[in-house]
Amino acid sequence: LQSSKLDFTIFRPAPVFGTGDNKNFATLISLVKKYPIIPAIKCQMEPVYVEDVIRMIVVALRNSSTYRKTYNLPGGALYGFQEMLVIISRLLGVKRLIIPLSGKLFLPVLRIYESLFSQPLLTSSQVKKWLQNQPLDASLTKRDLNYHPVSFEEGIYSVIKNQNG
Repeated sequence: LQSSKLDFTIFRPAPVFGTGDNKNFATLISLVKKYPIIPAIKCQMEPVYVEDVIRMIVVALRNSSTYRKTYNLPGGALYGFQEMLVIISRLLGVKRLIIPLSGKLFLPVLRIYESLFSQPLLTSSQVKKWLQNQPLDASLTKRDLNYHPVSFEEGIYSVIKNQNG
């Protein structure tokens, strides 16, 4: 693509969440709703709200100065996985015991869980992706596109509110 003569803009989003998600973060909400004790893998991520991603795509489509550039789209802040579960619990109004676990311990336990259920709420492939997350530099995105993403708490509140009607 980069060696072509096409006009393009590349976006590299962090893990995306929002209304309509039926996997990653929807899974977290389901886990928090269902289980009183939740293992939390030790990792950090900058989840980005889907509406922020959409907004940046629309801005780029209207701005030819974005052509032939790559923009990172992290969320509003870096969160620990345990912290995100605490936020979801608080917004759902439930108390949960959240136990932090290392990836070396969490993944084997998760594989056993996957083998016991035909449709597990969480999969080892999802968790492996979370463990690989690295902070993304959004300075170019902020400068060129006036990027100001919402916080995970604000975005996940909207998702929970939409799920509950």
